[in-house]
Amino acid sequence: LIPDTKDTPIPFLISPYIVEDSGTIFFGPPGRGKSWTAMLMAVSIDSNSALVYNVKKSVPVLYVNLERSEASMSRRLAKVNTALGLDRNRRLKAINLRGYTLTDTIDAIKAGVLAYDLGLVIVDSMSRSGATDLNSNVDSNQIMNLLNSLQKSWMIIAHTPRDNDNHIYGSIMQEAAADVVVGIRSKPIDIGKMYVTLRVEKANEFEAPEAEAWEYTMNTYGLVSVAKTEEKLSLNSVDHGATIQQYLVEHGESTTVEIAEATKIHRSTISTELNNSEVFYETGNKRGRAKLYNCR
Repeated sequence: LIPDTKDTPIPFLISPYIVEDSGTIFFGPPGRGKSWTAMLMAVSIDSNSALVYNVKKSVPVLYVNLERSEASMSRRLAKVNTALGLDRNRRLKAINLRGYTLTDTIDAIKAGVLAYDLGLVIVDSMSRSGATDLNSNVDSNQIMNLLNSLQKSWMIIAHTPRDNDNHIYGSIMQEAAADVVVGIRSKPIDIGKMYVTLRVEKANEFEAPEAEAWEYTMNTYGLVSVAKTEEKLSLNSVDHGATIQQYLVEHGESTTVEIAEATKIHRSTISTELNNSEVFYETGNKRGRAKLYNCR
């Protein structure tokens, strides 16, 4: 292993969501625009279109659809192409095997990676991974190992628990294996329009930036257009800082794990709040090896 002493910039495909030779988990509740957004990212990178996202590098992309019919995905692709200002007939490499699992299709995916020199594989979704129990550390590790064995960038769509949209459904080992974790939140604003916000919840190699938001215009047939908006703050229905502060007022100095378990806020979000707000500070004490925090 040779040290990189040149301060090489992070090799993003889409900044700040997908890094070259790394893994991204993209999560949110059902019906929040995850699949539309994933396809927008796929086509943007594959076509080198920076119309919607900050595309840094174009590579061939494979979209693995285990959720919907091929006909449905074909319609969506035409809509995404049009929204990006591309030829609506532009093709995207895809595996459409509704009813199959990631475990069933991993050999075909690897064959495609080799045959087409693919740089990114997007899988829809974690719930079709083939894991017997996503809450199992063993099963979750096996799924993450399958994705990492591709030796290419990957992104997989994941869901949230029914009663909490602040974290991924299942074992913490899913998040532990990912380099980037991105949460999606959306809010209808009018008939045929909604705001979609993306927020980096975990980043291994860079500082998580502020959330970004887009306005999606939809019609009966699907996506029509996408435009950047500054309305992201209106989507943050939960003030994480206030929630953490209230917990510390009531319970005193605590670790990030204790705060996460009590508030159900993603642990990386808690760490960001604790380390970037003047409201919070390290007390200098520890519980075991874990640092303790409190509020001023």
